[in-house]
Amino acid sequence: ENPEDVLDFLLVEDDEPVLQIMADFVPQAKNIGRFKLARNAEEARTILASHQVKVLASDENMEGETGVELMQYVAETQPDCRRIIVTGGGNEEGIRVAINDEIVHRVFYKPIVMRELIACVESMVKASPIVGMAREGIEDFRVKDWLLADSQGQTGQESDDSAESLVDDSDGGGEL
Repeated sequence: ENPEDVLDFLLVEDDEPVLQIMADFVPQAKNIGRFKLARNAEEARTILASHQVKVLASDENMEGETGVELMQYVAETQPDCRRIIVTGGGNEEGIRVAINDEIVHRVFYKPIVMRELIACVESMVKASPIVGMAREGIEDFRVKDWLLADSQGQTGQESDDSAESLVDDSDGGGEL
């Protein structure tokens, strides 16, 4: 896949029944289009290698790499990704440090209310700086009048001195 592919949401959960319950709620969300599921941090890293992710939610207590360890990796490799930890408890100190260091943006404690998690993810997707960067280029694009030729083939003039910056006056001739 193209490394520039963007996912709205990546969900990492090693408990299959919990993963399926959570995954059933995602399609109901308004702002979550493309999403993927991972069953552990290793699968998540594979997905992250080929996708830019707007929001990542991960279980904390997984075999192998923990959710906080995964979040540290994501904070370094995809700093614009918003990061959510879902936990049933344990590693409170590690989660507190991760929040203070801005490695984790939000924590949900199990049992979670899925509507609240999905509302949080929707809000983060909508506010994602990844989306903002893509829109900025389009919204800020303006054609300069002096770049367009009028119907007689002459160049239009803009009221400010923008066109003068193209003049090479180093030989004193003032020609383009």
